[in-house]
Amino acid sequence: MTSRKVCAFMQTYSDDREILFKIHALDTEMSQFLNSFDAFYISFHNCSPSYIQNLLRSHFIQSIRTVRILLYESISYTETFKQTLSALKRAGYDYMIYLQDDVFTFEPGPIEELTHLIKTADYKFLALEMNNEDLSIGDERLLDARGTTKLYGASSDDYAKNGHYAFDDGTYAGQLDYLISTVYPASYFDYPNIWDAEHQLNIYIKDHPIERYCTNYKTFRRYNIIGYNKSHIHFDIEKLRSRFGVHLQLF
Repeated sequence: MTSRKVCAFMQTYSDDREILFKIHALDTEMSQFLNSFDAFYISFHNCSPSYIQNLLRSHFIQSIRTVRILLYESISYTETFKQTLSALKRAGYDYMIYLQDDVFTFEPGPIEELTHLIKTADYKFLALEMNNEDLSIGDERLLDARGTTKLYGASSDDYAKNGHYAFDDGTYAGQLDYLISTVYPASYFDYPNIWDAEHQLNIYIKDHPIERYCTNYKTFRRYNIIGYNKSHIHFDIEKLRSRFGVHLQLF
């Protein structure tokens, strides 16, 4: 099989999300995951120079072997993402792992198996937050496996049929050509912020279904403890406490 060049990408914004990076320092499986790929790109959007330097000196960032920095200021989030996709394509990457800064491991299986699957399996888009049971998918759709980690065929329709967003900003591994040509329409980049863009992209994907494969593990979860969307803050704080032993007073 031809060698596949894969990077991970995480975006953060403003100067008030440092607590997330302190928790990331406790998530050793995340560091192991990120260190399995060719590079880790982190995008700073509207962050001050001193804040950026503080985060770059954090234990989490220092634990990653190959870090690449993207700096954006005074443009919309969607424009930063458009420029990032173009930059990664120019750099010769075939696949990208997409993560928000409030994503942590949740119920991961063997990380080595997952990274091997991401690097070698035949897929264009692999969602990494929900598992096959969340989508009512059984082994009749089993496509591949690496050890105990199974790859299932699924589409955005499966998510919508089971009461989930057809598409959201959840963690995924995606083929860059597929992301640029099929997943993100040109109209997506016209929306000024991630919330409006996510809402409109969900509507678009409902009408234009995409591949959205899954595994049998819930490897990652977005823990919405700061920022705009904190509808599950009590649950998320408790999950962070039980998983990483952190005690948070955020409200």
